[in-house]
Amino acid sequence: MSRSLKEMNAHGTPMFPLQVYTHRDKNGFYSVTAHWHDELEFLYIEEGTLHGIIAGTPYEMQASEFYFINSGELHELRAHNHSLHHAIVFDPKFLNFDVYDACQHNFIQPVTQQKLLFPNRISAAISPKEHEELRRSYFDIIQNYHHSGQSALLKIKISLLQILELCFRTEIMKLNDTTGKQLASINQLKAVLDYVRSHYTESVTLKELADIACMSPTYFCRYFHQEMGKTPFAFLNEYRIKKAAILLDGSSLSVSDIAINCGFDNISYFIRKFKEYQGVTPKKYRSRTEE
Repeated sequence: MSRSLKEMNAHGTPMFPLQVYTHRDKNGFYSVTAHWHDELEFLYIEEGTLHGIIAGTPYEMQASEFYFINSGELHELRAHNHSLHHAIVFDPKFLNFDVYDACQHNFIQPVTQQKLLFPNRISAAISPKEHEELRRSYFDIIQNYHHSGQSALLKIKISLLQILELCFRTEIMKLNDTTGKQLASINQLKAVLDYVRSHYTESVTLKELADIACMSPTYFCRYFHQEMGKTPFAFLNEYRIKKAAILLDGSSLSVSDIAINCGFDNISYFIRKFKEYQGVTPKKYRSRTEE
């Protein structure tokens, strides 16, 4: 599928498939709509709060908390207010040893083959002492990522393996008990999200979405809400508003033209929904860059 909610951006380089992201949001406008990627993602909330949904579970992410997003898990983030957070994103194969030894067999391979998963909310699963140990290793990665020293890359990998060791030592890794039927349903849901991304500018019906998922409309609505924490049309509106915000930032189109280009045929409804999701009107959102 050419336009997918699977994130296609490369994280790091082929020789070092790890990347660090830091985002400071002054206004509370930060949002990332539901997507997934094959890489593992390790989040730390340094300031403020974020609302997140990971694999269907909503989280109010508080300052000083760690979250882990496993490969393929649907997730989204949205700011409530001023926030600062970091994300370390890396290919799970980055953990591999060249020699197939006991460490590879017992610790690395279960993770790369997704037989074991990280808990999404790591902070709730470890003690304050372990949390501080985790924080030190995490920020060692960030510091060395921005350092050009010869051994910085090696230090990053060592710190990442220290985090993995902590997770095994504290016995917080969990068995992946996803059944084939559950995986098939998740893949059908991802196909629906891809369809929304490709057709958000058009009229979209519940039957179209349910047919893509191979479900009845009633069951589809229930399953979508269970996995996404919202209705299908709430997700569609959120995605449209996200696209509208991008156009408000990067184009000179009028508010009414942006509404139409993003699938809204009623300007008043668009303005109301934009304010609901972004906290301000489209006009106020656009003018913030001029303040």
